[in-house]
Amino acid sequence: MTARTLFLLLVSASALWGQTTNATLRGLITDQSGAVLPGVTISVRNQGTGIERSTLSDETGNYQVAALPVGV
Repeated sequence: MTARTLFLLLVSASALWGQTTNATLRGLITDQSGAVLPGVTISVRNQGTGIERSTLSDETGNYQVAALPVGV
């Protein structure tokens, strides 16, 4: 295998790796004064499919909802 062929295989593999059908939504929940809000329920819903997922903000007000189908 030549160096050029190896390079093309690696570039192609990285391009395929970048294609995904899922998304992750991350954020920080704060009140009007900027204080973090732990234990808040965050719900997200895909408008096209109606799929809904929920999570709670952690002790620092951060939340993450993973493996969401891409869409609106």
